[in-house]
Amino acid sequence: MERFIDSALAYIRSGEDETPRLIDISALLNTVVDDARDLGANAVFDGPDSLLLTTRPTALKRMVGNLIDNAAAHGDEIRVVLSGVDGIRAEISVEDDGPGIPQELRVDALRPFHRLDRADDSGEAKGAGLGLAFVQRTVESHGGTISLETSAALGGLAARIVLPASIVDG
Repeated sequence: MERFIDSALAYIRSGEDETPRLIDISALLNTVVDDARDLGANAVFDGPDSLLLTTRPTALKRMVGNLIDNAAAHGDEIRVVLSGVDGIRAEISVEDDGPGIPQELRVDALRPFHRLDRADDSGEAKGAGLGLAFVQRTVESHGGTISLETSAALGGLAARIVLPASIVDG
């Protein structure tokens, strides 16, 4: 129940309550990947040493952490790739070597409360079906886009996010 409530609150907020600020996205993603490795994930980061962008860092960290958690649940290898232009945009891809999501189900995978994986052998569902919906809503609140594709590098799912710089009032 706590996970469901936390997921629902994260979905509702989607980072909109956080003030955008200039951050080093590369450093943030390195930290998220290191945290995932500390928890046992086979994750690597591939990107520049630095990429500066005005955005909402807590929301971005939650969003990428969610994608890494999903990748770890469905695959063995995870690759987080960053590219972009300082101060203009960041392109983030979280890829795995899992089974992926069939193309005809990718739109549904982004809908709130829609679960593609059913209950496990114990009969318990693994989540609330809000993870990818939260990511999509957060990306959109940043003025960005998300697409679900097949990873060319690993063969599983690739969640590709493009984030423009946020405009800070004043």
